[in-house]
Amino acid sequence: MRLPFVRLGFSYVLLVLASCVTAPPQQQTITLEWSSTDRFVVLVQSTFDLKEGGERRPDWNKTARLRALGHLKVRAAESGFTLIVTDPSVDEIDSLYGSCLGVDPISYAWQSHACADVVREHYRADYALFLSAEISYGTPVLGTPSSSLSLIDLRNGKMVWSNKNGDGDWRDDRSAQTAMQNLLAGSPLRKSALPLRMPL
Repeated sequence: MRLPFVRLGFSYVLLVLASCVTAPPQQQTITLEWSSTDRFVVLVQSTFDLKEGGERRPDWNKTARLRALGHLKVRAAESGFTLIVTDPSVDEIDSLYGSCLGVDPISYAWQSHACADVVREHYRADYALFLSAEISYGTPVLGTPSSSLSLIDLRNGKMVWSNKNGDGDWRDDRSAQTAMQNLLAGSPLRKSALPLRMPL
């Protein structure tokens, strides 16, 4: 006769335990604001430092950059923003703007608007992307491998989103596509996150 009470007590314990489990936090949704329907995003930095056995491979770096740009352009077409790729070798870029290329997105130059203002004026863009990868393949492995992608609001120089991944192989197209998808995970630069919201 005590069996139903035992079951009831056991069920009560399970109910209490379930109520104590905290639901995983939801990822914060970032809403981007655009000044025009073109949704200009300028890729300010796209640097690769890929090494083989500790030796830098310029051929890998050049090809990896082209692969990354290709996958970013696909994302731009799918998501509805216009990707502008900078070319530091273009002669018409003056010394002031040129000094802003390759600068880390969290540097004082961006936070103080010294670079954000000049880049926004030059490209009429609302946001800037920074892409970098530093990976050593083979042995010896020097340093910690990492690829990072950051998004800066050019109206205030603040970083609105960033992602860093320790894994990734940029040496072939399929692996590079996977590496880029991993970097873009959670990015506000996706179709569902790109409503045309004009700043007040």
